[in-house]
Amino acid sequence: MNRHLPTLLILLSLPLLAALSACPIVGGDDDDATSSETVETVCAKVLECGGWGWLDEAECVEGFLDNPEYATDCVDPAGYLACMPDCMELDCDPFATCEGDCWAAGCE
Repeated sequence: MNRHLPTLLILLSLPLLAALSACPIVGGDDDDATSSETVETVCAKVLECGGWGWLDEAECVEGFLDNPEYATDCVDPAGYLACMPDCMELDCDPFATCEGDCWAAGCE
């Protein structure tokens, strides 16, 4: 057996390894195309922006989305939450406008 065979195999596999390392990794938790917010994260942002009438986070989480007791009925809560990532990094006034657009698109 040739004692250089292992070295030769490693050298031959280097171009394949280089090609594979250049391939982008898609998906995962930070893939914006599939991410959405939660009621908790939206409520945290709402409370940062003055609360919009919610007394605290617990009340907001309970009543913010699709709760008839709070008149927050929503036809597509998942669609609303999927729209919200684009809003979360905005300052409060643009956030309110963006959130309103998501509400109109997903909930009305």
